[in-house]
Amino acid sequence: MTSDTEQRAEVFPAWEFLRDELDAREWTVTEFAEILGRPIQAVSEILNGRKSITPDTASEIAAATGTNASTWLRLQADYDLAHVRRASGSTRLSDVERRARLRTKVPLAELRKRGIVPDGSVQSQERAVCELLGIPDVEAKPSLLAAARRNNHGEAATPVQIAWLACCVRAAEHSPPPTRVRDWRVEAGTLGSSLAQILRSPQDLRELPATFARHGIQLVHVEAFKGSRIDGAALIVRGVPVVALSGRLKRLDSQVFTLAHELAHLSLGHVDKGFRLDLDLASGGSGGLEARANSRAAGWVLPPITVTRPISAAKVHEAARANNVSPAVVVGRLHQDGILPWTHLNGLIPKVTGELMIWPTYPPAQAA
Repeated sequence: MTSDTEQRAEVFPAWEFLRDELDAREWTVTEFAEILGRPIQAVSEILNGRKSITPDTASEIAAATGTNASTWLRLQADYDLAHVRRASGSTRLSDVERRARLRTKVPLAELRKRGIVPDGSVQSQERAVCELLGIPDVEAKPSLLAAARRNNHGEAATPVQIAWLACCVRAAEHSPPPTRVRDWRVEAGTLGSSLAQILRSPQDLRELPATFARHGIQLVHVEAFKGSRIDGAALIVRGVPVVALSGRLKRLDSQVFTLAHELAHLSLGHVDKGFRLDLDLASGGSGGLEARANSRAAGWVLPPITVTRPISAAKVHEAARANNVSPAVVVGRLHQDGILPWTHLNGLIPKVTGELMIWPTYPPAQAA
């Protein structure tokens, strides 16, 4: 397949090939018109390029010359396309290709909706995408992938996931850095072990960025892109540890565990040389690093508990008070351990909305 930047062979009109066929058979225009059963003027217009070869005409020409109708249709189409390119210039078709290429690079509609990519020319959109991904041109690969340490069944991150992560990086870059600490890995462990006691209601989310910052960790929120399947990420930006949350699973217990999971990655040193991007944490994740982070996060959030049957809301509240955590955490743990069906006692799990996450995001809230 050729592109606008490649050298193309000259494209000859279909009617020139048809004239060659008539000359080889020593047929006159009149004779050919009689064979086709068409008026001489109509056949003459085809042979002089004033009339295109239609499917009906191609079938008749093929029957008369012992050739394939598809051959004549292809010759006509190739010539028509070449004519369009000459008439409109290569720029127009090049822009079509560039717009298509952008949509394979990033979720363009989503980025335009969020005001990250403008609605203007393809040139301005390419500049915005390059700025977001931190690349010199749209053909380059984001450098943030070079140090990626992830275990997603051997699959590469999708364009939607890359765009979401790039927004997290930009959110961190556009926000004040957290307090400098001696060892943020230790701080991540300290914060993770107390997270379930800190985050006992959705309203507590508002104070979370300041709490993370005191431990030397930056907290950002970038709403999940459609189809991203991302709950959170742990990464290093400008030498600073960052935890990003998408809020995809709008349950308090899910938010607590996702944050603890990302802090576990930081404390275990999984992101020292890159980032850790997590998919479908609710299903437990996969792979050695995920298993280790899940295990540490589960121990932090809530140790295995015993609630006597039949399990009731009153017993859940009692267990929550005993462990100084939200009832949502207790229900979530019972769900995860298979002690309680996933459909039971969900009324004890508050919903978490994006309005509660007054955290750094990208683009910044005041510019959105």
